[in-house]
Order: sequence, then structure tokens, then C-alpha cells
Amino acid sequence: MSAKWVRVRAADDEIFKGPLGAPVKWVLRALSSITLAVILLSMVMAYGILASVPIGLLALTPTYAAVALTLIATVAAVAGIPVFALHKITRGGWRANPVLFAGVFAGGLALSGVAVFFWRSFLWPVLMYDPARRTGLRFFASFVEQYDAITIRRMPGMEMSELEFYSWWPLRVILLVFVLNMIVATVRRIEFNFRNIGVLTVHTGIIIISLGSVYYSGLKREGDTILFAGRLDPASGVPAVGPAQNAFYDNTRTALYIDAGKGWEQRPLTGVPRYNDYNLGASPGVSAWERAQPDGVPWLTGVKRNLSLSVPDAPVDQYTDIHARVVGYCAFADRHRDWIKAELTATEPPMPVRIVTLHTQLADTQGRVTDEPRRGYVFAPASPLDRVVDEQGAFAIEYTMGEGFGMSAQRWQDLSEPLPDGTEHALVVEVPARGTSPAFRAVYPVRKGVSTEVGQTGYRLTVKDLSPTPPFPIITEGYKGANSSVAIVTINSPGSGAGPETFDRYVYHRFPQINQDMLAKTNERGMPVRRDADPGIRIALIEADMLNVYFDDRPDGTGRAIVRQRGGQVRVLNELEGDGRVTEVVEKVSLKVAERWMHARAFERPSPASPEEIRKDRQALGAHDKAMLAVEVRV
Repeated sequence: MSAKWVRVRAADDEIFKGPLGAPVKWVLRALSSITLAVILLSMVMAYGILASVPIGLLALTPTYAAVALTLIATVAAVAGIPVFALHKITRGGWRANPVLFAGVFAGGLALSGVAVFFWRSFLWPVLMYDPARRTGLRFFASFVEQYDAITIRRMPGMEMSELEFYSWWPLRVILLVFVLNMIVATVRRIEFNFRNIGVLTVHTGIIIISLGSVYYSGLKREGDTILFAGRLDPASGVPAVGPAQNAFYDNTRTALYIDAGKGWEQRPLTGVPRYNDYNLGASPGVSAWERAQPDGVPWLTGVKRNLSLSVPDAPVDQYTDIHARVVGYCAFADRHRDWIKAELTATEPPMPVRIVTLHTQLADTQGRVTDEPRRGYVFAPASPLDRVVDEQGAFAIEYTMGEGFGMSAQRWQDLSEPLPDGTEHALVVEVPARGTSPAFRAVYPVRKGVSTEVGQTGYRLTVKDLSPTPPFPIITEGYKGANSSVAIVTINSPGSGAGPETFDRYVYHRFPQINQDMLAKTNERGMPVRRDADPGIRIALIEADMLNVYFDDRPDGTGRAIVRQRGGQVRVLNELEGDGRVTEVVEKVSLKVAERWMHARAFERPSPASPEEIRKDRQALGAHDKAMLAVEVRV
């Protein structure tokens, strides 16, 4: 204890007396203590551990302590008790005899080895935790498994980035109290003379570093900005310096952008999650997929947490009538297209929706045979993208609604054509009547590389390729993103007055109306010239390399179906059964039209990504790059 500290303590006792002075003295004594500094530095160390070490690993501490106690207890029982008994018998005399001391020490080590061997052979197999069978000792096992790679800042209720966690007020308070402790202790305990210049300099440095850390973490910002290049120098081709930027996108703060026709408006958000999912089932109405799937959908699985974050109203008079609230959040989402039941208005085209359920007479996992649906499928026949379900090449279901929605009389006739057994693909070929030549129609089973003479019409077809997906994405307006098997057929045409012609035709199984021809000549960009399919010959593709089921609704509301088995066999049902069912699609499996909605609206749903997807793109988690927010809007 320094002489200065003795004088200061005596002065405290003289000055701070009575009920009002005592609390002041206690506070000063606490701020002058080295113990407080040690406690505060330990808290800073613990804060850093919480920021870096998964909370699940920290939760293993009681388990490790309990296992260590069993080892210590075993060693104490096997080695400690004999040594203690010897100590009592000899009254400690063995410690004065070098030979006896060496013998006791060697015996204690040997007994300790025996104790460790006994513990390792008999107790450890019982204590060791097996996550597969959930046997052994582990406190908070479910918590540890759930958060084995999650730090405390990423847990629900925290949701902080590393920058936010180190800028959080508790660490600032700890550092500011530590600075105050250092200042008060230095002033009250250390003499200000040249002899103490070293310790005074060290204390001053620590104070400056601590204050700098508080200042730095409080004002630090991270984000991105767009730097635009200037105009190109015609001579060198090097761009000049672009315009200066005075704003950037903050990676910590978030905002909601609203545009209702008068330009974008920014509304800052607070409390938006980062790492966990909240209220994924937020919906403005009845969901088609929730009605179709008896075993649940991705946004209704997992932990259910509520979310309700108010969005500030318009900062200017631009959109004062628009109010919003964040009601759901998915940290790492794949988009899933859902349909919400709605009333048809005069300002929008109808978007009918059909729900088809799969039923089986096979026993379920509990050995029961029921007629409950095992699986559901949702179709929007007016949208080419949403009228087909393909189960990974095993089978496909298509739902159309007559002439305007994917099923013309001509296509129904094509899909109904019988095929020889073993056929996987076939082409329906029609050549209209010309002059004295009558109209021609035929169905040809085909394979890749096979050439076919089309009767006496003068046409010759060669199947260049058969692909389950388009060789390049469909970009035709209204069909963008849709999928279909494609036959690329080289057509040798007899031509007209200009003479014979050869071109490739892309024949789409699902969308024959967008078939197109690719000519041998190129345009000014060096690309092959495209055109609509030549009406001189019509070609349709029949797919029989997997099970295909086609549902079609007539204008009068009745339904029909075609079941095409793999290998070509076809069954045509001009009327569905009374409950909208197609029985024996395959043995003991049937399909049923369960619900018909007159109108629905598309709704983007979040499907939480799998752990494998997240591991592939770790940087996106917590940065909102792959996140989806559910925003409730009131106007």
C-alpha cells in the first residue's frame, strides 16, 4: 500500500462521514481498487469469448466439469485415501524419511495410474455421450446440438452482426467504467513524480486505448458504394475519373424502399433480424399450397417465432397514406411460388387455380390403408410456368383448361394417339393439302439420329436431338422460365418456287404454339435467323419416356384426362369420375382434382435453405443478401 493511498484513505474517513458521506466514500474506494480493474478486464475478456465461441460449446462447460470431477473423485478414492491413511498412521513421519517419501510418491503415482485406467475402462464408456443414441452424460444436450456453431450474438433476441455486438452499450459501459477506475486509482494511489513516470505512462496509454475503442466502435461504419467511371478517352480508351459519391449502403442499418408511382422513398428500419427465421407463415389469405400439402410446407416447419416491427411513416408528404409493418423474416431463403385465393376484379385477368391430390391404397408408415391424400400439387393453368409439375423425371402432371389455357382440340388429339409398345418419343406430323396433294397425317416413333420420309409429301425429317429441357431458356413473352422437353428436328423441305430448303425446328412438347424454325443463314450479329414454325408442315412431340398425366377442364366445368404410361400405352378419359378422380394411374395410385378456385394471386413464399446451402454461401447469412421480409401494407 503506497504512502499516498494511506493518506487518501485517512482523508476519506475524515471528509465523508454520516449517512450521506458513506455512500460517496464507498464509491470512491471501489473506483480506486485494483480488484475492480481486474473484474472489469475479466468482463471484457468474457465479452470477447461470447463474441467468438459458440454458445453451444460454452454450454458444455458443466458437462466437462462433471466428467472432470468423476476423474478426480476416482483418483482420490484409489490413490488419495491410501496416502491419507498412511499419513495418519505415521503421523506425517513418512515425509521426513527420503526413502519412505520416494516409496509413497511412487506408490501414489502407480495408484493414480490404476485409477485413470479404471476410470477410462469402466466409467468413461458410460459417461461418453453418443449423439446418435443419446446415451451418456451431457447437460442441455438439445441446446448444445441446436447452437453448436452459433455465437450468442446470433441467437434469437440478439441478432447482431459482429460490428453491432462490439458496438453494443454493455461493452461501452464496461470500458468507460474501467477508464474511470484507472483515472481515479491513478490519481488517488500513485505519487506524481519522476520516479513513477513509467506506471503513469502505462496507465495513460491504457486509458487512451480504452477511450479510443469506445469512440471507434461507436462511430465505425461499413458498407458499399458505387463508383462510376467517367467518359472514355477516345485516344487511349482509358476512362476518366467519374463523379464523386457522397453516400453509401450501410451494411448494418436497413431500410424499406417504397414506390407507388411518385419515385422511391426510403424508410429506415430498426430491430430487423439477421440469423433466425420469424413468422414464415405470414400470409394475406388462404394459401393453395397449405391446402394441398397434408404434411406441411417449408414455411410452416421449424420453430415458430412472431415478429412485428413498425415501419416509420413517410418522412415527407410523398406517401403519407401508406403504412407498413414487418411481420416476417427468413434469414436465408429460396423463393417458392404460392397462390392466395382472391376475388376476381374487373381490372385483372382471371387466374384459376386447381389442387390435385395423390391417393394410394398402399399402407402408410403405421400400417394403415386410408384414402387420405398423401401429396398435393397446385396448378395455375393460365400460367405456362405453373401448369406443369415434374417429379424429377419419375412422372409429370399437366393441368390445362381448354383452348385458351394450353389444350387445343388439335393438341388433345395428338396426346391421345396410340403408340407401339416400347416407344419413348413420337412425332405427330401433318402436312396440309396442296394443289392435288391431299392432307397428310402420321405418327412416327423416333429416336435421336433417326431419319424419316414423310409419306409422299417430299419432306424428310431427322431427329437431331431429344432433350428433357430446352437447350436454352425460353424467353418468349408469357412463357419465360417455363420448362418442356424439346425435339430438335432437321427438316428437308421440298420448298416452293424458291426450291428445296433445310432448317431446324424446335418442337416443344408442352407448348407447341411457340415452336420455331432456325434457318441456316445468319443475321447481322452472326446469329442464326429464327422464324415462326413454317405452316407448310406441323410437328408435335409426344413424350412417353416417363408417366405423364394430362388434366383438362372444359368450358362447361367438366373435366377429362389422359394417362400416358412409360413405353407408350395411353388411356383417355373423356369424363373424370364423380369426385374428380383418375383411378389406377399406376397400380393402387390415383389422382383427384380436390379443389377448383376461380381466381388467385401469386405470392412469393420463403423456403428456408438447407444447412448445406448455407455452408456454401456463409457470407450471405446475416447480411440480408438472401433474406426475405414479409411486409404488411395498409393504404
